[in-house]
Amino acid sequence: MKKLGNKYLGFLILVPIIMIMISTQSIQVQSLKMNAIELLKSEGFEEIRVIEHGPEIICTIERGLFRSPDADFRKALYLLKSVFTSNSQFRIMLLEKGQAKYELLVGAKDLANIQPDSTNLMKPQGYIEINYADLNFFKQIKKESLQRPVHSGITIVIYPQLTLQNMYFDHIYEKQINLAPALQYSAWQGMLFTSQVIFPLFNELKYIDNCIRPGFVTLSQNIELLHLNELKFTIGNFNNYRYGADLKWKKHFENSRWSISANMGLTGKSIVYYRYGNHSSLNRFTWNVKSSYFLPMYQLRADILAGQFLAGDKGFRLDYCLSVCALIEGDKRWESEDGSQKL
Repeated sequence: MKKLGNKYLGFLILVPIIMIMISTQSIQVQSLKMNAIELLKSEGFEEIRVIEHGPEIICTIERGLFRSPDADFRKALYLLKSVFTSNSQFRIMLLEKGQAKYELLVGAKDLANIQPDSTNLMKPQGYIEINYADLNFFKQIKKESLQRPVHSGITIVIYPQLTLQNMYFDHIYEKQINLAPALQYSAWQGMLFTSQVIFPLFNELKYIDNCIRPGFVTLSQNIELLHLNELKFTIGNFNNYRYGADLKWKKHFENSRWSISANMGLTGKSIVYYRYGNHSSLNRFTWNVKSSYFLPMYQLRADILAGQFLAGDKGFRLDYCLSVCALIEGDKRWESEDGSQKL
């Protein structure tokens, strides 16, 4: 009985010690997660989740600063690396409007080759591949605690605009400089209302651009479909003095740098000059199909497009878009790089 009593006493002493150790470890894990979340918040990221699953650190982020995907991945990876141990491996998912778009998998061995430069972004010695996100995996972690949600809220963005035009022999360029703040509001996932005003600062182009005028005033709904398909429907006032409706379908290919899209629109003229407005009927139908390929080594996207354009002409275009900074501007919207990418 005495031996049994000693064993029972030892068990009673051991259980609280084990509970304290487990509790301490849990507090440390929560502390690391909160540190990582606060760092990501401080850099402007949104839709933040940080989940520790054994040695793997899972993180979701939304790019709220209109940077390129590779820049966001670099920044987020550097911040997470500064919080968690060197034995950790990271799975970072980049979202757009609350939906997973790209993901980055980095093992512990790859982290040894990553060093921050003077701007706090990493320059890996080799390439770390970015692929399209695993949507089934995202559904599994979507219910986890979310910090700083963005699919409902107001965002204000200020866009500088610079236009150069070369039409004369006696001088090189005509210039136009505008400041175009935009207010964006999203009431639910995939919905976006944009209201923009253009303030002219310097203008040598069309006289109708001398006044304060509306820019993009649009209402759009983006719908994520199965197998990396998406639809986007937009109505409102666009650029190039057009208003009307626009429908776009886009298809990404899993683990590929290719994407294809199709677009059609029905628009009319929309000109505002001081207090006067001139709107024509919706009489111009346009359409196009496009195939895109992304070269991550050179941050270069090649697009080949065929369709019917605003002047009623039909033809094709071959475009090259080089990302020399964080932004790439596309027609009627801001676009990110297409396809599988590498840092």
